[in-house]
Amino acid sequence: MERAVKIIDMYIDVNNDRNDEFQLFYDEEADNRWEQQESEWITEYEVWDVMTQKLMDSYGNILKDKLTQVLAEETEALAERERLLKDLTTFTAQLKKDPNLSILLTENVYDFETAEVADNQTKS
Repeated sequence: MERAVKIIDMYIDVNNDRNDEFQLFYDEEADNRWEQQESEWITEYEVWDVMTQKLMDSYGNILKDKLTQVLAEETEALAERERLLKDLTTFTAQLKKDPNLSILLTENVYDFETAEVADNQTKS
């Protein structure tokens, strides 16, 4: 019986030694894989960083183009308003010079309650 116990102890020792070796191999492999994974993460981070920067640059360009377009439209609208104001000023000056039309500037030619033309022109 003692011999069987010694053989079993010997197998247990051999098995423990193998487990220790496998654990060492496992730890080394785990360290290697961890380093590989960290390297992949760094590469992925750099790729995402570049892609994000390109995306932000693209959005910036789109916004800048849109802003330029809006500013151009506003400039055109302002120029049109200034032209219309100038035309109105010129027209008003012409009305003031013409005695027959100057009444349009000083008198109410429309009766807003009845929506009829007032007799102000015949009074003069």
